[in-house]
Amino acid sequence: MTFLKRLQYLFLILLSINSSYVYCQNNKIDSLIAEVKGNTPDTNQVNNLYTVTRYFIYREPDKALEYNNMAIEMANKIGFIKGKARALDISGIYYQNKGDFEIAENFYTNALELRKELKDPKLIAVSYNNFGVLNRKKGDFDKSKEFFLKSMEISLEHRDSAALSRVYNNLGLVSENQGKYEASIEYHLKSLELREKIGNKEDIASSLNNIGILFLAIEKYNDALDYLTRSLKIKETLGNNNSLASTYTNIGTAYYYLNDLNKALEFQTKSKAIYENIGDKKNLGVTLSNMSYIAMQKNDLQLALKYSLESIKIIEEIGSVDQLSDSYSAASSIFHKLKQFDLAKKYALNAYQIATKNNLLPSQKSALNTLYLISISLNDYKQAIEYLKQYNAVKDTLFNETNNKQILELEAKYETVKKEKEIALLSEKSVQQELSIEKREKTITSLIALFLLIAVSSVLFVRQYQIKQKQKALLLEQQLLRSQMNPHFIFNALGAIQNQVLQKPAIEAVTYIASFAKLMRSILDGSRGEMITMETEIETLTEYLTLQKLRLKDKLQYSINVDIPYSTNEIAIPPMLLQPFIENAVEHGIAKKDIPEGTINITFKTNGERMSITIEDDGIGLKHNPESTSTKHESLASKITYERMLALTKTHKKNFHYTISGRKSDDGTIAGTKVILEIPLLFYDK
Repeated sequence: MTFLKRLQYLFLILLSINSSYVYCQNNKIDSLIAEVKGNTPDTNQVNNLYTVTRYFIYREPDKALEYNNMAIEMANKIGFIKGKARALDISGIYYQNKGDFEIAENFYTNALELRKELKDPKLIAVSYNNFGVLNRKKGDFDKSKEFFLKSMEISLEHRDSAALSRVYNNLGLVSENQGKYEASIEYHLKSLELREKIGNKEDIASSLNNIGILFLAIEKYNDALDYLTRSLKIKETLGNNNSLASTYTNIGTAYYYLNDLNKALEFQTKSKAIYENIGDKKNLGVTLSNMSYIAMQKNDLQLALKYSLESIKIIEEIGSVDQLSDSYSAASSIFHKLKQFDLAKKYALNAYQIATKNNLLPSQKSALNTLYLISISLNDYKQAIEYLKQYNAVKDTLFNETNNKQILELEAKYETVKKEKEIALLSEKSVQQELSIEKREKTITSLIALFLLIAVSSVLFVRQYQIKQKQKALLLEQQLLRSQMNPHFIFNALGAIQNQVLQKPAIEAVTYIASFAKLMRSILDGSRGEMITMETEIETLTEYLTLQKLRLKDKLQYSINVDIPYSTNEIAIPPMLLQPFIENAVEHGIAKKDIPEGTINITFKTNGERMSITIEDDGIGLKHNPESTSTKHESLASKITYERMLALTKTHKKNFHYTISGRKSDDGTIAGTKVILEIPLLFYDK
C-alpha cells in the first residue's frame, strides 16, 4: 500500500469514528426530546431539556431557545428553582452571544436571585462566573475580573475542580485582554492542568485554543499554531460548530502572521461560513476584520475595505467594545494605504480612544502604530514623535522593550526640518553661511553620537547575552546533578526493598513498598524545581526515615529539630540536599553497628543570613567504616552533592559547603559521624 493510500485509509477511519460519535450524540439528543414530549413534567424532564439546550446553544441557538423556554415553563409549574436558574443561564448565554448584553444581564440577575434563595454557594459561584464572562464581552475588564475572583474564592473553598478550571480559564482571558500576559499564561496553565485531570475533552480543547491565542498576542506564531492545531484535532471529534469556528479563526490568524496568506484565507473562510450559519454576529465581525487584513496584504484594497466596513457595521450594532477598536484600526490601515489620510486618521483616533477608555493595551499599541505611520505620511514629524513615544510606552508594558534608536532618529529628522524652516526666514547669504557650518558640525556630532550609541549598545547586548547563557548553563548543570541523584537513591532503595521481599513476611514487604511509593511521589514532586520549602524537605526526610524504621525496627531512632525564627514553608532549600548524608548515616552508621538502638539527630539553625544543618549519628563512625575512608569506594552521592554545592554557589553567588567529622562522645572518644552543612538563608518565592 502506497503512502498516499495509507493516508487516505487513515483519513476514512478517522472520518468514520467522528461520524459515529456525532451519530451517537444525535441519537441521544433525539431520545431525550422524545422522552420529554411523552412524559409528565418533573425534575428529570427539566434536566433533560437542559442537556438538550446545552447541546444546541452553540450549534442551533434558536432551537436551543425554543427548548429552553419549555424548560422554564416546566420548572415554574413544578416549582423546580434550581432547574429554572439553569434555564435562565441558557437564556443569558443566548442573548449574550447575540450581543444583546442588557437582556442577558437581566436573565443572569434573575438566576442569581434564585440561587441566593437556595443558599447554595457552588451555584452562586456559577452566577458570578457568568457575570464575569458577560462583562468581559462588554469590555469592562475590571468588573469582569472582580466577578471571576468572587467565583474563584467560592470554588477554592468548596474544592470544586470543574468550576475552578472554568474560572482560571476566564481569568486568563481577561488578563490577556488587559495585556497582562504573564498572569494570563499562569491562569491558562492552571486551568489546563485541572481539565486534563478531569478528562473533559471540550474543556481541554478550549484551554489549548486559549493558550494558542496568547502565543499569538506575544508574537510566538509557531508555538501558537502548535497549540491551536492540538485544539482543532480534539474539537473536530466533538461536532461543536461555534467552538470549531473560533479555532479556525485563530489558526487563520497564525498563518497570516507566518505570511502564508492562502492558508490564512482558507481557515478564515471556514470560520465565516459557520458564524453566518449560526448567526453569531460578534465573531462574524471578528472574522471579517481578519479577512480585511488578508485582502490588504494581498494588495486588494477595495475588497479589504469592503470586509472592514462590514465588520464595523456588525460590531457597532451589537456594541462589542473589545472588538470595535480593532475593527477601526483595520479600516484606518486600509484608508492609509489608499492615501485617504483624513479618514485614516479619523478611524485610528476612534480606535485609540476606545482602547484607552477600556484599557485595551494591545489595541492601543495597534492604533498608535497606525497614527504614527499616518503622521509620517503627512510629514508631521512632531506629532509622529509623540505617537511613537506613546507606542513604545505601551509596548514596554506589554513586552518590556523599547526602540529608542528609532525615536532618536525621528527626533533628529524633526529638528532638522524645524531648523530648515527657521533658516528660511533669514537672508539668503546668512542662511548659506550658517547652514554650511551647522551641517558640518551636525554631521560630525551625529557620526560620533551614532558610533557611541552602536558601541555601547553592542557591549551591553553582548554582556547581557553572556550573563544569560552563563545562568542557563548553571541551571542546566544543577538539573543534571539532581537527575543523577534521584536514580542513585532509587537504586539504593530498591536494593533495600529486595532484601525486605526476600527476608520478611509478605505483609511487611507490601507495607514497605507502599511507603516507598509515597516517598517516590514526594521526591518526584520536589525534583521539578530548583528549590523547595524546608517544610517539604522535612516531610520527605520524615517519610524516608519512617521507611527505614520499617526495616530496622527499634534499632533506628531519629529526631528532627527546627530552631529558626521563620515558618518552615517560608524557607527555601535545594531538594534532596540532605538525603545522601542521612542515607549514609543509616546504611553505613546505624545499620552496621552491633547495638540494639542507634540514633540520628537532625538540627536546623540560623545565624544571621546563614543557615546551619547538623546531621549526627552514633553509628560505627568514619574510623571503623572502610567505605567512608577508602578512595576506591568513594560515595557517589557525596560526590554528586559536592558538585551540586559548587553549582549552587555559582548560581546564588553565596557559599554552599559542608564538613564531615567524627562525633565525640562524653569521654572524648569517637562515637559516630557528624555532618554540618552551611548554606545561605533563602526565602521561598511562590
